[in-house]
Amino acid sequence: MLKIYTDSNFLKADNRKKIFPLLFDMVYLPNDKTRSCFVLTDSLSEADIAVFPVDIVSFLKDNKDNFLEKWIERVSEYQIPIWVYAAGDLGFSLKKQMYLLLGLEVLIQN
Repeated sequence: MLKIYTDSNFLKADNRKKIFPLLFDMVYLPNDKTRSCFVLTDSLSEADIAVFPVDIVSFLKDNKDNFLEKWIERVSEYQIPIWVYAAGDLGFSLKKQMYLLLGLEVLIQN
């Protein structure tokens, strides 16, 4: 089972349209396949991966206090993979190495 760290403050109804697809399957439409493979954790030290909870393209438009960059910096200290999701078509650079999922669905097979 893969332990996922995310900022749970973003897991609310307002963000339903821009939530990371895997988190959507875990929070809004939970199913047995997803639950058997993934679990959320509040602890970075226990996490296998970190997932930025919302689409970074829509998030960067309002990222006034560099929240995304600060979040990535903090998570990077734990040396775990970081997954981010980009649903739009906005050109920008990310300074840290991470996994960028471009509107792809994660398929869970038995």
